[in-house]
Amino acid sequence: MISLDTCRPDRTAAVLDALVEIPGHPLAYVDREFRLVHMNRAFAAACRRPVAELLGESLVAIFPQGENEANFLSGRD
Repeated sequence: MISLDTCRPDRTAAVLDALVEIPGHPLAYVDREFRLVHMNRAFAAACRRPVAELLGESLVAIFPQGENEANFLSGRD
């Protein structure tokens, strides 16, 4: 079990960054509006864009094909 020190946000962020990179597969976290709030390098590479450029971007804007928006929005509730 990993214990995150909530009194040390800088340390918590470093632990989370390390955990996100471990899988080696594209991994991203989104908010309720499906905007990217965190991702690993594999996700950014799959999108062919730098992490800094993707942060805050909507998954619907990144993956606009057909019914993606409806799928994303239906999973929100």
